[in-house]
Amino acid sequence: METADVIVIGGGISGLSCALKLLEENKSLRVKVLEASGRLGGRTQTIRTETGNYVDLGGQWLSPQHTRMIRLCERFGIQTHQQYYDEGQHVIASTGDGSRKTYKGEIPPHSILSLVELQFKALWQVNGLSRTLVSKYDKVKAGTATAAEEAEVARYDTTTVAAWAEKTMWTKAAKDTMNVAVLSIFGLEASQVSLLEYVWYTKQNGGVEHLIGTTGQAQDRSLVGGTAQVSDRLAGEFERLGGEVKREHQVTGLTAELNGGGSPQVTLIAECGRGDGKTGSAVEFKCRTVVVAVCPLVLIDMIQKGGAGVSPPLPHSLSVAAHRAFRGSYGKAFTQWSRPFWREKGFSGFGVDSRVSSEHLVGFFYDACHKQEGENGESREWYGLTGFLVGDVAVEATGLTLEERKRRVLNSVKYFFGETDAELLDYQEKIWSQDEFARGCPVSLAPPGCFTKFGVDRLFREPLKVGMKGKTLSFSDPGESSQRTGGVEGPEVLFWASTETADEWCGYMEGAVGAGERAAGQVLRVLGGGAA
Repeated sequence: METADVIVIGGGISGLSCALKLLEENKSLRVKVLEASGRLGGRTQTIRTETGNYVDLGGQWLSPQHTRMIRLCERFGIQTHQQYYDEGQHVIASTGDGSRKTYKGEIPPHSILSLVELQFKALWQVNGLSRTLVSKYDKVKAGTATAAEEAEVARYDTTTVAAWAEKTMWTKAAKDTMNVAVLSIFGLEASQVSLLEYVWYTKQNGGVEHLIGTTGQAQDRSLVGGTAQVSDRLAGEFERLGGEVKREHQVTGLTAELNGGGSPQVTLIAECGRGDGKTGSAVEFKCRTVVVAVCPLVLIDMIQKGGAGVSPPLPHSLSVAAHRAFRGSYGKAFTQWSRPFWREKGFSGFGVDSRVSSEHLVGFFYDACHKQEGENGESREWYGLTGFLVGDVAVEATGLTLEERKRRVLNSVKYFFGETDAELLDYQEKIWSQDEFARGCPVSLAPPGCFTKFGVDRLFREPLKVGMKGKTLSFSDPGESSQRTGGVEGPEVLFWASTETADEWCGYMEGAVGAGERAAGQVLRVLGGGAA
């Protein structure tokens, strides 16, 4: 058995940001991080290829507004480089008439009516709803909404983005673009996403234009050397302060108790890896508080299926959310070439297609060229394209072999940028739904109708208390809107991090850092700055 004051579940950016902040604020705390896989980084993953290149298969981009991540990069001496976008022609096949067209700048070559619809409906009206509708939703949570406001909020929650677009938009190009926006942001189809949650999410993240934009927006720049180094550097600083990171420790059981004096104790059961991909022995950990810094729904599902379970049972709202949530379906396919043939043809490397098919799987392309400094001071330039498989196409692609996916991705390259005699030097891919410990990317969303029913925006942001509910030891239920504590009074023992739980920039590395630091602050408030 091992003991600690705080155990953080998850060795990604969020969990390690939380762990490091805990020790920076109070070096006497005993803090351990349990990571299920053999690597750190969570939904960021950087690989080194046989050619010597580095490739980001997960989270990649920073916005100028991602100040926490920018500070971390400055702290660790990590440089960034601008996303290549403005210098060439973009390719779009989401034109409504089935054609493939090129354009430069931010205005796609749609009809005048389609452009008016996109500006008024997809941008202005959605941004307007993000202000007015979210304000009404806040009143519903506070119990100050009128009956009409409650009905309006509920109606928008049960309405999908696809249904709203179909009802309010006339042109196919505008409807296709709405679906493309949802796919690019969530990895889900517009028919799966509640309009209320969509506008709430866009409000959290700077608006629709910021979410889907490139230069000066959410896809502005990448990290030289890849994003996984952020987690590695966080872990190094954390361990330097006395913290401990344990890889290949998959949590399969969680028990919360109160001792005779009313103080909490949490017991975790973790299955340890043997280093060969197989499970070894189980280890017991005891602590005062736990921070869940992985996707909460994935952890709940893994524990419930792991045998040891959760005691006391998780609150009803959390359990239901875990079973009903949609997990984003994202895949990245990287192709490395002997030269940047698309640039030679005048293309930026950016392309978008709402009509992906079984023969060409990629919905979005971005230029992935970059320079890399060698140990001897010489630089080398790498030429690549990163393609995104999103939504239903990403799900269907899991049924294909690696070679078949590669063939169809190359079909997409040809479809977007034409024939080439450039040599394909490397192909790398990651289908995130096949990752055992992520099970999808970038985030999870409540199905239509559940955002208001369970208060999903606070469900995984408020710590869980453990205490007596009648004669039964129970967790508090933040999903019970009548009582924020769910009828339970007692110490807070279970805290939430991960990008899903961020108060802003949810779904981004920036949100992961913010959620981790928020959770650390909540834990420090409870522990009073002292160790056990």
